[in-house]
Amino acid sequence: MIYYFSSTGNSQYVAIRLAEMLGERTCDIYKKEKEATDAQSDETVIFVFPVHAWGPAKEMSYFIESEWVNKSNGKQSFYAVATCGDDCGNTDRLIDSLLYRCTGQHVTGVYSVTMPNTYVLMPGFDVDSDETARQKIDAAPERISAIAEAIQQKRPAPELYERGCHAWLKHYVVRPLFQFYLKLNFFRVKNDCISCGRCAGHCFFGIIKMQDGKPKWENKKGDMRCTQCLACYHRCPLHAIEFGSITRRKGQYLHPNLTKRTKK
Repeated sequence: MIYYFSSTGNSQYVAIRLAEMLGERTCDIYKKEKEATDAQSDETVIFVFPVHAWGPAKEMSYFIESEWVNKSNGKQSFYAVATCGDDCGNTDRLIDSLLYRCTGQHVTGVYSVTMPNTYVLMPGFDVDSDETARQKIDAAPERISAIAEAIQQKRPAPELYERGCHAWLKHYVVRPLFQFYLKLNFFRVKNDCISCGRCAGHCFFGIIKMQDGKPKWENKKGDMRCTQCLACYHRCPLHAIEFGSITRRKGQYLHPNLTKRTKK
């Protein structure tokens, strides 16, 4: 069973390609309650998710914490595949620690696939150029095939994980700054909004509510808060969502299997 979370389609693409190669089932964790899909007691479990601030996406962490506590019977093998724009830092150690805390088992292997950048909420961060995005997407199938082979062989394959440089600095200094930044909520909508509701429909934690035909971002406490996954921003058909003034003149991105976005 492959459980995945995907805000822009990158992780969804990786999950589906892996499923085809391994003959596995897939489950979008956003739709899990509707689909009621569970792994079998002896089934291999693979988690596919984007890297956020050099760690697992909060949505996947929340899913594991809420769905997998004391659920494993020791007969399953756990794997994780992280999608990242550049590198993953210590995501492998964080997901292993989380799984061990929830299931009592360590992850057998953690792998990564480089996909187009999607983070735009800080100065200096933007989506990739069309050429760079295409190069990453074109290179992904070979990487996914190598990961599928490693999983079939039950092999950790650290060479298939992109830790990157200065992982310690990113983990202990930069990551906490990003986590503090999550407390900020500068999302707003321009007059271009056509009240399509796509932003609210793709919000994992239900933070976005439609009021008078326009989206409003609520500040909830605890885990149920905006994680800045940017599904709302990238899926807006008219680029009508902004994060203060930071996202002005920045691009949008969705994996081509969903709908291609062009940079403005």
